Amino acid sequence: MRKKFDEESKLAKVMQTNASDNKKCFIVTAEEMQAYKGELARMGRAMVVFGAIVGASLYMGGCAGPQTSSSPAYKSATRTAASASASKADDSGELARLAKDSFYINREQAAENPLTPPKYLVKLAKDEEESVRAKAAGNPSTPPDRLLKIIRDEGISWTVRQTLVEHTCNQQVIRALAVGRESSVKSALAKNVNLPADAAAALAKDPSKSVKTALGANPAAPFDILLGLTKDPDEKISWPAAKTLARLAEKGKTTESQLLAMARASHKTVRRYAAESSRATTRVLEISIKDQDEWVRRGAAGNKNLPPHLRSILDKDQNYLVQAGLYGDDLSKVKKSYDEEYLARMASHPSYVIRKAAAKRVSTPDDALLKLAVDPVDEVRMGVAESPYTPVEVFQVLSRDSNPEVRKIARQKVAANEAEKKSRLAAEEQKRTAEKLQRLKAEKNRIFVRENGAPAAATSQARLGQALNASTREAVLITLAVDPDEKIRTAVALNCQSTERVLSLLKNDPSSQVRKALANRDQLMQQARQKQHYNSFGGGYTCNAACTGGCTGGCTGGCTGGCTMQCTGYVGTGNPDAVRLKNY
Repeated sequence: MRKKFDEESKLAKVMQTNASDNKKCFIVTAEEMQAYKGELARMGRAMVVFGAIVGASLYMGGCAGPQTSSSPAYKSATRTAASASASKADDSGELARLAKDSFYINREQAAENPLTPPKYLVKLAKDEEESVRAKAAGNPSTPPDRLLKIIRDEGISWTVRQTLVEHTCNQQVIRALAVGRESSVKSALAKNVNLPADAAAALAKDPSKSVKTALGANPAAPFDILLGLTKDPDEKISWPAAKTLARLAEKGKTTESQLLAMARASHKTVRRYAAESSRATTRVLEISIKDQDEWVRRGAAGNKNLPPHLRSILDKDQNYLVQAGLYGDDLSKVKKSYDEEYLARMASHPSYVIRKAAAKRVSTPDDALLKLAVDPVDEVRMGVAESPYTPVEVFQVLSRDSNPEVRKIARQKVAANEAEKKSRLAAEEQKRTAEKLQRLKAEKNRIFVRENGAPAAATSQARLGQALNASTREAVLITLAVDPDEKIRTAVALNCQSTERVLSLLKNDPSSQVRKALANRDQLMQQARQKQHYNSFGGGYTCNAACTGGCTGGCTGGCTGGCTMQCTGYVGTGNPDAVRLKNY
C-alpha cells in the first residue's frame, strides 16, 4: 500500500502545471507515461479518463505554449486510451475486470475480445449499453445455447433481445431463430447482415409481411431472395426489395449476370436501375432499350455506356423521356441559357425536345420562334404557344395551326391581347378625359377665386394663422382654399367659418390629408368644441353641448348668428352650480 501511495503521489507531481511559465498543459514525457501506464490501468475509471487527458496533452520534452482540449478531442483520446489498454489484455483476469468495469468503452472491448471468459460474455450480452450487447452478440466465443436462451426469454427486455438478434453472427443461433414462431424475433433477424442463404430463404417464405419487408430492405440478403421478393403482389413487400437492388446497382455491387436478371425483372424500378447502372453492359442495354416502360428506356438512353448502334435505335424513339435521356446535357444547357445566338441554333436541333425547350426561353429571338411555330412536331409548336415570351405576331401564325389544341391556345392569346389593347386604349382615353376635366375645373376655380377671393397674408405662417382663425372672412378663406401649402388648405377645411362655397373648392383637392379632413370635418370640429368647453369650465368637466336659441343655418358648423351653445350634461368630477351658457 505504501508503494502504491508513493507511485500515485509521484504521478500527481508529474502532472502539475508549469506555474513559472503560466502554461496550461501537463508536462509529461513519453517515458513517464510508460512508467505509470500499468498503474493507470489499475486505478479504475477515473484514472483511465485522467490518463487520456494526459495523453492528449503530451509534448516530448515540454510544452510549446498554452494548450486547450476540446470536448470531441477529449472523448476521442479517452476511447483511444481505453481501447489500447483493453485490446492488449490477454489474460482472463484482466478481461474479467474489464467486463465488470463501469466505463462502457472498456466493456465494449471485453465484449468483442474472443479471449473473454464465456460467463462474462453472457453477462455482457444483457448489458445496458446497446453497443456492448451488439459486440457480445457478434463474439464467436459467446455460447450459442446461452445466447439463444436469452433471446427466447420473454422476461428479458425486448430491447436487449432485439440487439442480440440483429447482431449475432452465430449461424446455429440464426438458423434456429429463422424457423421460430415469434414474428418480432424473425423481423429483427431479417435485418441481420450475417444471414446465411438457407435462413434468408426460410424468412422469405414466412407468412408475416413485416418479416419479408425487413428482409427486402437488407442489402446483405442473397440477390436471388431480393429479386424474388420484388415479384410479390404486395407493394409494401416488393418496393423495399426493389429499392435495395436499385441501391446495389447504383453502387456498382452487381455482376453482369445479376444486371441481366434485373433487366428482365417484373418490377419496373428494378429494370430501370439495371438500365442506369454504371456497370451495365451492351447485353443489358440491348434488353433495356426495348423495354415497354419509358423510364427504363430513358435510363438506358442516359447511360454513358450506351454504344453508338444502340443510340441510333433510340434516336428513332420519339418518347419525350427517351429523347431527354439521349440529349440530357444539351437540354440542361438550353434551360439555363440566355444566349440568343446559341438558342437560335438550338431551334434547329435534331431532337424535338431541345427545340421545344428553346421555344420557351425568354432570350430566343422572334425569327427563331417564327421558325418553331411551323415545326413539324406538335410538341414543339405547343411549346411556342405555351411560352409567356411568345409575341402576338407568332400567336397569329399559330392561330391557324393544324393541331386544335395549339390553335385554341393561340386564339385565346390573340383574343386576350386584343382585349388588353382595347382596355389600355380605353384607360388612356379615360385618363385624358379626366385630365381635361381637371384642367377645366382648375380653370373654373381660378376664375371663381379671382372674382370672389380677397388677398391673403404674404407669409406661409401668417396664412396658416388666417386659415385657423374663426374670424377670417369668407373671401380670404376662398383664396386660402387654393393655397399651395396643404397644411393651410387642411386648416381651411376644419375652419368653422368655411362656407359651402369655400368647401366646394376642396372637394377634389389633390392632397389625401385635405380630403380626409373634409370628410371628417363634423367629427373633428365636435372634438375641438368639446376641448374648448373643457377649458372654459376650468378643466374639471367635459361639456356635452347643444345649440339653442334660433340658430341660423343649423348648428353643424358651430353656433353662429346669435344663437346659444348650452351645456346639456357633464362628464367629470364634481357638480357645477348651474348650467352655463355661452353666446356666439
